[in-house]
Amino acid sequence: AVTFNVFWRHLLRHPELRRPDVSLRLLSVRNARYNIALVVYPVATLLGLLSLPLFLALMLALAGMFLLPTTDVRSRIEAPPGDPG
Repeated sequence: AVTFNVFWRHLLRHPELRRPDVSLRLLSVRNARYNIALVVYPVATLLGLLSLPLFLALMLALAGMFLLPTTDVRSRIEAPPGDPG
């Protein structure tokens, strides 16, 4: 998670590396999710030493959070063909 976040922060600081159609709102939603993961991973690991079911529940919740679509992604999926979205 830490290595991924280093790359993510670099991408946020350098807009020329991003595709032009990526909105700041999408980036902020994803950034919030990545910030949550930075806290949850070590906490879940420590709690996993005490309780395997609790560790698994936290990991499943975290995976579920990342699977939730953001508004920009949802609007692209629901956009009619030929509409840039």
